[in-house]
Amino acid sequence: MTGLLDVLPAQVALSVAPAGTKRKYAHTLEWLQLPRENVWVGVHSAKANAMARALLEARMLTGLPPYDEIVQEVKLAAPRLAGPVSRVDFVLQDSCAAADCHLEVKSVTLAATTQDGARVALFPDTVSQRAQRHVTELTALAQQGGRAALLFVVQRGDCVAFAPCKERDPEYAALVAEAALAGVKLLAAAVTLDASARRVRYCGQLPVLLDYSLLDAGALAEAGRGAKRPKAAAGSSEDDED
Repeated sequence: MTGLLDVLPAQVALSVAPAGTKRKYAHTLEWLQLPRENVWVGVHSAKANAMARALLEARMLTGLPPYDEIVQEVKLAAPRLAGPVSRVDFVLQDSCAAADCHLEVKSVTLAATTQDGARVALFPDTVSQRAQRHVTELTALAQQGGRAALLFVVQRGDCVAFAPCKERDPEYAALVAEAALAGVKLLAAAVTLDASARRVRYCGQLPVLLDYSLLDAGALAEAGRGAKRPKAAAGSSEDDED
């Protein structure tokens, strides 16, 4: 959500922690309305996994292999890279198939305008070594005969497509292209906040673009230079951050 808080003051949607919950603050920032675009953007990245699970349970995502069981937060066994053991967000198991499908979820908040005037959702919003590691691991898995997929949950309703953001993280964009060639499935699904009904609504799947051209590419790249993700809170791991 790099840069989104630069638009303050703005309308927000908050959730309230249940009574008796032990936490520092009673409220959580969930959605933020961008005044210029007049669009709500979901800024609670951890909610992307909950939305993804709901879509998986409802069998609303096309492009995935068949599955009859959904297992969440599974450590990647092999193949993997040197360093910390990664956890994949979901493993989709099919009792009739020899190989499970490993699915990684990413929360998307950034958007820009293409040369033809269309709005495209972009991830990541700054350089993300964690995201690079995850896609590299999924690529290795696919290259060794496994099944793997990336699901980008676009938490805004004004986009008609999704693309890995070469302006903010060119290495990640290149790795996603490699992953696609290796057989990793690339999916994008959009959700939006219906503020009047106080509900999050599913907008449908978006096409994934590996080649695109932006009107404001230079400005987008410049704004992303030097941007850093916040450090994980004490007691949490890097894999808790999106």
